[in-house]
Amino acid sequence: MNATKVASNDYKGFDILDMNGQFKSTYEIVSSIADIWEEIEKRDVATGSTNQNLLLETMAGKRNANILASALQNPDILKKSFAEAQDSLGSAEQENEKYMASIEGKLKQLTNAG
Repeated sequence: MNATKVASNDYKGFDILDMNGQFKSTYEIVSSIADIWEEIEKRDVATGSTNQNLLLETMAGKRNANILASALQNPDILKKSFAEAQDSLGSAEQENEKYMASIEGKLKQLTNAG
C-alpha cells in the first residue's frame, strides 16, 4: 500500500484485499494501479523513491516487469482488452450449444452414446 500512496487516493494507497479480507481480482489490482501509475512516477521523481520498480518486481518479478510496465502505462488498452475478453466469454459456449442442437450434433451424441 505504501508504494501506491498518491494524491488521488488521499495518500491511503491501494489495498489488494477487499472488505472481507479476500484478494481482489488480478484485473482489479492491475487496472487500479494503472489508473495511478503516472502519479506514482511523479512521486518517485520528486522524492527519489523507486515505488514503480518495487511494484513491478513484486507483481511480476524481474523477468516480466517490462511486460507489466507496458500494461500499466496503457490503462485504456488494458481496460479495452478486458472488456473485449468479457464480451467474448460466452461465445464459445453459445457456438457449442448451436452445434449440439444441429442434426450433426445430435448424430454425434447418438454415436457417442452407443
